[in-house]
Amino acid sequence: IRELIKDAEDLKGDSAFGYQTLPVIWGYRKTKIFMIVLLGIFMTLVTAVSILLKESNFTLIAYALVPITLFYAYRIYFADTKKDFSNLSLLSKIIMIVGITSMFIFR
Repeated sequence: IRELIKDAEDLKGDSAFGYQTLPVIWGYRKTKIFMIVLLGIFMTLVTAVSILLKESNFTLIAYALVPITLFYAYRIYFADTKKDFSNLSLLSKIIMIVGITSMFIFR
């Protein structure tokens, strides 16, 4: 998703240089819908694993991911400008750092 956000952020430049990224081919709207669908698949898989493992730490992480993922999807849905996508890129980096850090905390 972060790569799609970076591609959406650079849509004008990619288009000018003839790059065939999803935002160039599909446009903002379809690419954003695709990202939200990917987030939905991600949350479905996390929830399924949480139910199957019945691991308290993993369940806690899964519950914490719900509002974060909903907020992220909301921000993706309403992103329209380069600045919006830049902010989403920064948010993606923060989410990844928190995720990696949580592996050390909850192992």
